[in-house]
Amino acid sequence: MLPLLASAASAPPAQDDDPIVEQVRVLVPPAPEYPNLSKRLGERGTVQLYMHLLADGTVGEVRVQRSSGYARLDKSALEASTTLKFTPARTRSGKVVDTWAILPVDFRLED
Repeated sequence: MLPLLASAASAPPAQDDDPIVEQVRVLVPPAPEYPNLSKRLGERGTVQLYMHLLADGTVGEVRVQRSSGYARLDKSALEASTTLKFTPARTRSGKVVDTWAILPVDFRLED
């Protein structure tokens, strides 16, 4: 099991006396397809996705928070985000809750 995200921003639970104590964890990270044209042109970088991760274990809204600088890589990261599998965040009382998180998606070329 991989820990989720370089940084995570959690939506506050309904009551402050039941804080989130277990953050989201990635079970299956997204595997974006590296666009062929991007490979040929040597495009690389990291796309930071801002994702609404729902309590039912599905991905809600996804936006590019920080672009890689290449539209093709950003688009590929967005498309792959729907394949993310994770365990939802939990509060102290055990309730699963929605959360917002930042997911970096790296595009690296092997030398």
